[in-house]
Amino acid sequence: GDPAVLVEDFLLANYLGAKVGELSREFKVPETDTTDILTELQNSDLVMQCSNARWLHTVCWRRLVQKSGAILDSFHSSTPLKSIMPRELYRSQLVPRSNPKALDDCIITMQLSRHIEIRNNGVCKAGFNVELTADDNEQFTSILGLLKKSGLVGLDVSELSESLSVPIHHTHELIRYGEDQGQLIRISDSLFYPADVLTGFQATLHELFATDNEITISNVRDKTGLSRKHIMPLLEYTDKICVTQRVGDIRKLISLQRD
Repeated sequence: GDPAVLVEDFLLANYLGAKVGELSREFKVPETDTTDILTELQNSDLVMQCSNARWLHTVCWRRLVQKSGAILDSFHSSTPLKSIMPRELYRSQLVPRSNPKALDDCIITMQLSRHIEIRNNGVCKAGFNVELTADDNEQFTSILGLLKKSGLVGLDVSELSESLSVPIHHTHELIRYGEDQGQLIRISDSLFYPADVLTGFQATLHELFATDNEITISNVRDKTGLSRKHIMPLLEYTDKICVTQRVGDIRKLISLQRD
């Protein structure tokens, strides 16, 4: 049959497309000839090239974009305070049990073509932002205020919920909103802080390291007045983001950064 028809039919049947080498092997056609066939099909708007030299049928591309939009619309509708959909959840719904590299190529292309945005290892529709109601905005502002006031001691969700008379499940949603916006940073399952509070803690570490190459929990306790209970998760966090490195009972400085 006509090689161009065979290539088009193959791409139409393979949702995430193929690369030139795959098509060349499939039809036993030299790669240069395969490229010429793809260019001819592209000029007729039947196929398109996406990220990493992957070729898709334009029908498959439109279906993929449409499905992506429906998935994200559903997610944004069901979780109005969460601006980003976890990337793995998005991938699993977009094309289940697919070739990971092929799916990555298509997702990158949707990002480059402004159909989606990748934020903090999550996905959202391009330009999407959560719009808080007046009540939610007031409650979130109060949460930020209480957390900043508590400083490095922090407050857990139940304490915030009780202080503000807000249901605990909604307090969780507001905290997740703060994380998505980069205003709150979670350092463990139950601990989260305003970003500027953690920046202040890193500045405190900087002051300690200015006089010594190594610090201990006792050094941090003497500097901040915090108990070991509060210091440990904070230092584990700075270890995790590669600001400090734990060596036995001491910490060494790796770098200073704003998370």
